[in-house]
Amino acid sequence: LNLRREFIFDTEQDAARFCQVIEREKQLLGCRAKARLEATLGDIKLKEGEQLSLLVDIISGTDLPSKNPDPYVIVRFQGKVIHKTDRIPNTNNPIWTLRKGSLFIFNVNALELFEANDGLILEVKDYDAYSKHESLGAISISPKTIYNWNEERKEFNLKALSGETVYDEGKLALRVRRATDHDKEFLEKFNK
Repeated sequence: LNLRREFIFDTEQDAARFCQVIEREKQLLGCRAKARLEATLGDIKLKEGEQLSLLVDIISGTDLPSKNPDPYVIVRFQGKVIHKTDRIPNTNNPIWTLRKGSLFIFNVNALELFEANDGLILEVKDYDAYSKHESLGAISISPKTIYNWNEERKEFNLKALSGETVYDEGKLALRVRRATDHDKEFLEKFNK
């Protein structure tokens, strides 16, 4: 998005003061971003240019809301869809398998991961052939949780996204670990 605005000032002094205010605001934004990053990192020390390759396993959903949903999961990072599972028909307790898109490799720069405000967002949706796919809830996994995750299975309570129907039920189970070369080769071959 490339928006341009034209500003007209009465004097050169007004223009100079305006430029000073803008520079101060840029500095404040930089300081806030740095403080937010330090708070997010906590005691974690990232290596310069550290790249992460994570194997994400979307295992299952439990007690999903809605009658006979056809659930699938959309994974987003920084607002972009990075993965989508296949739908599982007619179930409130889906189990995603390799054939249904449960596994994917998430490659990301570690610093970029920690600078992302929301970490990973996983939204469970109900497929509908004739109308809008309804959101059944979502989870947000913090960068610190993702970075420190070591393959254990974790369940997260689904929460409504802003503007969506609020359901106070449903869980999503996941497993995340650092991807090995074998994992990468296997999924590359499997996805061909």
